[in-house]
Amino acid sequence: MQRHALVSLILSGLLLYGGLFPLQGWHTGNAIGFLTERHPVPSGMDDLLVNVLIFIPLGFAALLALNRRYRLGRSMLLAVLHGFCLSFAIEAFQAFLPLRYSSLTDLGMNTLGTVLGATAAAWYRTHSRQTTQAAVSGLTDARTRLVYIALAAWALGPLLPLNLVTDMEGLHERLHLLLRGPDPLHPWSLGTMLVSLLAVLALGSLGQAVAMPPARLYAAVLLPVLARVLVGDLGLRAEELAGGLLGIIVLWTASSRTRRAGATLALAALVAGFILTEALPGASAAYRTFNWVPFKAHLQNPVIGIEALLASIWVAAGLAASLALTTPEGRWRLALAATAALAITSFGLEVHQLRLPGRSPDITHPIVLALSALLAFASLGMLRARRTMA
Repeated sequence: MQRHALVSLILSGLLLYGGLFPLQGWHTGNAIGFLTERHPVPSGMDDLLVNVLIFIPLGFAALLALNRRYRLGRSMLLAVLHGFCLSFAIEAFQAFLPLRYSSLTDLGMNTLGTVLGATAAAWYRTHSRQTTQAAVSGLTDARTRLVYIALAAWALGPLLPLNLVTDMEGLHERLHLLLRGPDPLHPWSLGTMLVSLLAVLALGSLGQAVAMPPARLYAAVLLPVLARVLVGDLGLRAEELAGGLLGIIVLWTASSRTRRAGATLALAALVAGFILTEALPGASAAYRTFNWVPFKAHLQNPVIGIEALLASIWVAAGLAASLALTTPEGRWRLALAATAALAITSFGLEVHQLRLPGRSPDITHPIVLALSALLAFASLGMLRARRTMA
């Protein structure tokens, strides 16, 4: 099966699973009653955003899969129709579940997300027609795309839930949180500062390795941190800002002259930051049991769930890019070994979280990491094969 078709099928199954979770308590209902609702339950901005975001990848993958057989216009129409029908089926089945609510608004937002994803894929398809000479350098382009994917996923995650500050009182509270110095009641978290430092260092080193312009690079790694003053649920903590600024300083002073050296530094910072993130205790004093049902906890609060999933995706994409840059001729065995090591390490750290207060050990994190890394390595492998044929 063609890879985009497989991804589209997997995404459709995950969306259907998430839309009908927990799949119990079925009762009688009106499958199409939501189409004539006169007083719909108002949806918050977070809910609207989630319903758009979760269907963007489906629209992207569906169009690329269909475009292998049909022209671009027909592929766009069929991709959007697929997203609409899937969303309609989810909303119709939700009428028979006591814990779910069918909504015409959700159907519209899901379809909008599919349109946005398909449009992005159409633009990508139009601008990625490569000649034989361009195919030879396609592997480098794939590494660059992985770096940008890692940057985008890392930047978007901390900004969720989308809680934009729109008044001076809210801004004053955010700035007070940022400017407040450490004290016995609110001590600085050294671990939080190191996590921020290592994330900026890893992503910045990857950007240098693929020759991102310096101004764009520093803006890409620092602006998402600063944006948390105005966007996000918890604002920006002083130690997070300090870690980000220290990361910029280390990145500037330790700029590597070779691509491989920069990628090696990124790999080391990425692994260290990932382990530290998983090994730090949470904010509460509660100990939680291990959750063996994939996406169960994420579906209870989709916005926070998407943030957690993005954290897995940027680590996997960054790992794939850094390994591809440090071992340009690496074979598929390296990809499988790296994916297995990442999944095993993640699972071990999740089990270790049983001993950490405030953490929620979950099987979802290792699964998403493994799948994201496999997809990233697969894209590199496909382009390497194309380069060999060229």
